Amino acid sequence: MPEQKRVHLQHSYFIVGERPFCLWDDNIKKITLEFLDGLNPQFFSYIANSLENKSDDENNSDSQQSALLIRMIYSIALESFFALLASAIQSPYCVPAWINLYKPFELKNIIEKIHNEKPILTCLNAETLSWSSISILLLSCLVLEDKVKESEIKTGFAQLWTSFASEYLETGFSDEYNSIKHGLRVHPGSHKVFMGIQNKIGEPVPIDKLELISKSDFGTSFLKSEAIGENKHHQRLKRFRRNWSPIEMAKKLILLQMSIANIQSSLRILNGVPSDKVQFEWPEDFVNPEDSVSRTSTIGLTSTSGPNMVIKPENIIQYSKDDILKHYKLKKLS
Repeated sequence: MPEQKRVHLQHSYFIVGERPFCLWDDNIKKITLEFLDGLNPQFFSYIANSLENKSDDENNSDSQQSALLIRMIYSIALESFFALLASAIQSPYCVPAWINLYKPFELKNIIEKIHNEKPILTCLNAETLSWSSISILLLSCLVLEDKVKESEIKTGFAQLWTSFASEYLETGFSDEYNSIKHGLRVHPGSHKVFMGIQNKIGEPVPIDKLELISKSDFGTSFLKSEAIGENKHHQRLKRFRRNWSPIEMAKKLILLQMSIANIQSSLRILNGVPSDKVQFEWPEDFVNPEDSVSRTSTIGLTSTSGPNMVIKPENIIQYSKDDILKHYKLKKLS
């Protein structure tokens, strides 16, 4: 019987959220670099450049579909960026393992802790992190002769990531994202909100008395389930609306692509790639990130709900779970 080849296994400890893991492989650095080298953040800028000019007419059905595609890709890019960044601060030497193991609620929790500068489990020499400190740490290999410019770039990314985090942590963002990616459960289109004073309670306000208070050419409307009272097996559906500009989304996609590429470069350096073999990216004028994403249209209210009927626990019959199951099995569905 031929002698079996002995394989020397390496191991590395890492954390996902607050869950401890140990990764085993014969060459952890090699498999990590293979993963990092395979990332393609340029995909996001390709989508942005391909679709930016195809979503400028609210009355064109193709424009609405293009706008929805930009919104979907932007949401994916936002999650991809934060997942890669979170892996960099918790497991920079086990990035593919972290990416495969994280759960959405863990990622959101990490981003929220950074955003509010709360203690976080990290292999970095810091108990708390901010977007400013993360920018300095992860972009430490971005070195320019012009130190003023270098500082402006790092400060610009910190401000940009702060803005991205605020958006990612909005409840409406995750609700819309889930509705888009799980079967396109959204209705794209323009949206207007009118307001007026009733002459009598219960009577609609005459059309000529209504005043336009908000208008968006692009956005989505979707339904979200919500418990009625404390018994979660009693549910209702509520309507929600998110408004946004596809042109703005396309410009922010470019900035997300640069951010992902820069984290990718930093991680490659941490895993042994010489710093002169990687590249960093930034906009030409990055003193103020808001200048890089100037809004080209007015979107009015960014998030609204309704019209929704008010349903309180006292308005319904409080069936037990057993009652519901009993009727269901008898095919008495309503």
